[in-house]
Amino acid sequence: YVGPVSFMKLPWIKDPAGIPALVGVLGDYGGYDYHGADGPNIGQAAQEALSEFPYDLTAAECLRQLSANPNAKARAGIPVFFIILYDNALDNPVAQQHLASYFPALIEDLKNDPSPEVKCGLIELIIVCDGPSLVPLLTEYLQHPLARVRGKAASSLAEYYKSRESLPAILDVLSREKEAAALRGMLSAVEYFEAREAVPLIIPLLAHRDREIRARAAGLLGTFKSRKAVPALLEAMQNDSGDGRVAGQAIAALGQIGDPVAVEPIISCLDHPKPDVYTAAIDALRDLDDPRASQPLVNLINHQKGYQALSALSCMSDPRIPGLILGVCPAVRYDAFRADIAEYFGEKKVSQALAILCQWLKSRDSLVRYHCAEALGRIGSRDALPALKEALKKEQDVAAKESLQEAIKALQ
Repeated sequence: YVGPVSFMKLPWIKDPAGIPALVGVLGDYGGYDYHGADGPNIGQAAQEALSEFPYDLTAAECLRQLSANPNAKARAGIPVFFIILYDNALDNPVAQQHLASYFPALIEDLKNDPSPEVKCGLIELIIVCDGPSLVPLLTEYLQHPLARVRGKAASSLAEYYKSRESLPAILDVLSREKEAAALRGMLSAVEYFEAREAVPLIIPLLAHRDREIRARAAGLLGTFKSRKAVPALLEAMQNDSGDGRVAGQAIAALGQIGDPVAVEPIISCLDHPKPDVYTAAIDALRDLDDPRASQPLVNLINHQKGYQALSALSCMSDPRIPGLILGVCPAVRYDAFRADIAEYFGEKKVSQALAILCQWLKSRDSLVRYHCAEALGRIGSRDALPALKEALKKEQDVAAKESLQEAIKALQ
């Protein structure tokens, strides 16, 4: 029963004698499709084969093996297939009713199975299939000895059952929880319920040993805009020695919170080598909208971070920004940045940029010429007409020519 040829034949021969063996390998998922050159994905092939048999035969065997099969990996694949069975019966009320009759036994298996993979799969199954309410049982499972089960119980109570009355129990467990597998589900529940009262419990997680938990905690504190978290977030930002994900989340949170004390520390992250960090720093400085960040962001315009920096600057209110950008224009060599700057000058109607825009009308790049002409038309100074008309005489690019014509028309 484990050969790919046998699996692929079973849907046609429909031999019920193969059902026990097929159910027994439902958990054997590999990295390849069952007809792939590197060998069969046994679990997927078994699912497809079993789907060809009467649902009552396969469901009964699934239930039997949940109690009798000693292999936890084999049992773990059964809830996934049971969901497929239920989905396939959506247009068959008789089949649905028959499958629903298994729910009491499935809940007993849920209570008795020692494997966290099987328990989590059964929780998912009973929820997806709209079985009897699991709220009381899941509330009990918040105290379960297996961390993954505690996390699954917390996230299920929030996302599936929307049981806000279970939130005090979730927060009580969260206050003592140390295991990342459980904390993931509990933080999902806190996020779902928008439980701002959890902030004092989340702040210590910024120092958790698991990087993902630290990053999730930082993200939640930003969502809740908790000023109490600012010192801990600054510490998490400065102490991140990994891939930058934690620092990036901490910086984003500081931007959302909006405390000006974070401006200088975030400015120092603009030169960080990790993209997660410096991109978060640029976005956070945009959100903080503090004049201290204007010059440091302008200094990035002629570098690979220039587009994002200019985008941030265009959202900020410091009146010095157009002049600061104008000051670095002579050093800008990349045509893409020149085009973006010209577009910015046009949107902001920066009259002081007239000379540099007229100069860039001679650029070899048609996109630069297009945006310069467009910007000059928006600024509205008739002093640009001679340069625009001269450029129009030489222009060969269709889009740039149209932009020049429209600018001239607007100014005349």
